[in-house]
Amino acid sequence: MEEVDQLFEVSSSQASAPPGFKDTVNISLLGLAVSDLLSLITALWVAICWNPLMYYADLPFIPEDVDYLTGSLPHLLFTRVTAWITAFVALERCLCIAIPLHVKTIVTPSRVAIYIVCTFVVVTGAQAGSFYTSSLEWVFNSLRNRTIMSRVWREGSQEIESITYSVNLVFPFGSFIIVVVCTAISAIQLRRKSKWRMKTTMAKSTRKDNEADVVSKEKKVIKLVVMISVIFIVSFLPSNIIHITYCSIASQPELVYFYWPYLSISYSFVKILEAFNASISIVLYYVMSSKFRNNFYVLFGVKTTFKM
Repeated sequence: MEEVDQLFEVSSSQASAPPGFKDTVNISLLGLAVSDLLSLITALWVAICWNPLMYYADLPFIPEDVDYLTGSLPHLLFTRVTAWITAFVALERCLCIAIPLHVKTIVTPSRVAIYIVCTFVVVTGAQAGSFYTSSLEWVFNSLRNRTIMSRVWREGSQEIESITYSVNLVFPFGSFIIVVVCTAISAIQLRRKSKWRMKTTMAKSTRKDNEADVVSKEKKVIKLVVMISVIFIVSFLPSNIIHITYCSIASQPELVYFYWPYLSISYSFVKILEAFNASISIVLYYVMSSKFRNNFYVLFGVKTTFKM
């Protein structure tokens, strides 16, 4: 498991130093944990608003209108943050494998912290137009014969929405490109190093146990990298495709009205995939990394009798 743990140790620290923010990946994983947690909370609120009981209940607000501004848009924002932090973690791993001697000077704790903060700020700014175009106000509803909270469009919202749609058509795929490219480079480099280490091991010793140990470690590294990337792509690619499809037809109300039932059903499955991606990270790292598992036990005061 030592080879797997090296993926999480972009910047080395002394063995006696306690785990913390001296490790750049710890900072990245903290930002990822925050964005995943907020994504899950907003996804839960979206699920509550989409519950049929909400529509049949005599509530003082329209569930879909409240959901859009307080659930769907924030959820989209936090999933975008998760995507870009995941892309940065993939880039870190790629640099750690491709140029291990120079990675400490390129990736430092302060730079990682700045990137995480800037990611939240930039993604929020990119989505700010969607939040500004409409607001929740008390409006008289003739069907219910009462005043209820509804979504109201602001003046000049169409111009702002057109800019926001253009950004959202290009912005989501940047993180996917980085993840795919970095994963491909990492896999190629790992395979090359695996072959080199295999030759070195066989040249120094003919013991089969050493050979099997080297192969096992390299396979675990490749499996982890591929698994992280596949889960990310499978979880987020459908949502981005659907979102881009909606942005493409949003300016044509007749198409939105025709395709909305299909989009609504698709969004339901997409939310499940996004929630799965936000929830599976801790399980994946716990299973694949003994260092993460050891720190998990230390954090929660769990005593173990076996060696990590």
